[in-house]
Amino acid sequence: MSTTENVTDDMVNSHLLRQMSILSPYELDNLDMVHVIGCGGIGGPTALILAKMGISHMNLYDLDHVEPHNLGSQMFGWEDIGKTKVEALSDHIKRLLPKDAVKIDTYNGDIRKRKISVHPEKKTIFILALDSNDTRLEVYENIISKLDPLDDVLIIDPRMGGLSYSIIAKPLNEAIDDFKKYTPKDSDVPDDICTARAISFNTFSIASEIGAIARLWLLGKEMPHIERCMNNCILMDLNNVVCANAEEKE
Repeated sequence: MSTTENVTDDMVNSHLLRQMSILSPYELDNLDMVHVIGCGGIGGPTALILAKMGISHMNLYDLDHVEPHNLGSQMFGWEDIGKTKVEALSDHIKRLLPKDAVKIDTYNGDIRKRKISVHPEKKTIFILALDSNDTRLEVYENIISKLDPLDDVLIIDPRMGGLSYSIIAKPLNEAIDDFKKYTPKDSDVPDDICTARAISFNTFSIASEIGAIARLWLLGKEMPHIERCMNNCILMDLNNVVCANAEEKE
C-alpha cells in the first residue's frame, strides 16, 4: 500500500498527514518503545522531535530537577523550576500534541537501579542522552549490554561539548565491542564535555540529527551519512559549521 494513498483521519492523526510520504505510522508499527535516558539538553528536544514524528510510546528517565541554569539550552521554562525533569518534559510534549498521541512513562531516579526489558518481536531504540561518561558506561554495562534480542535494538549515543557534538548510532549487536573503546572515563577527557557548556542551537541540532537517524533505521535503510565517519559516528563542529571526519579529530 502506498503510504499516502487513501489516507483518512480515521487511519492517522491529522497532525502526521504532511509527513506521510517521509515516515508514516505504518512504518512505525514495528517499533515498540523509545527509551530516552537523560532529559536535559539533548534528551529533551530529542523526545519532543520523536513524539512529533509519530512515535507513540516512550520512557523518559532522569533523576534531576529543573534549575534556572537549565532554561537557556533545555526544554524548560520558569514555571518548571523545581519540577522533576521527566515530569516537566512529559507535560510539554503532551501539551504540544493531540490528546493520546503519545504514551509517556517517566522514571525520576537512578536508571542503574531500573530493570528494563525489550519486546521480543519489535524494535527498541535507546538514546543515551547522559552528561557523564562514567554513568554512560555503567548504564551500558548494567542494563543495555544484558538485553536480548540484540539485533532489534538501536543504540544512539549523542555527546556534546560547547559548539561541537558527536553521535554514535549502531545496532546493539554491532556496538558491543566498540562502546568501551570510544567511551573514556570522565577523568580522562577535557572539561568541555557533555553539557558543561551548551547553547540551544547545538542541542536542537543534535535532536534533529537523532530524529533523522531513527527514521533511517526504522525504514530499514542504510545510513550513508553516518558511515562516512569512522565507527558510524557523526562529528559536527558548529563553530565552523562543518561535519568533521572523526578520524582526523583523534
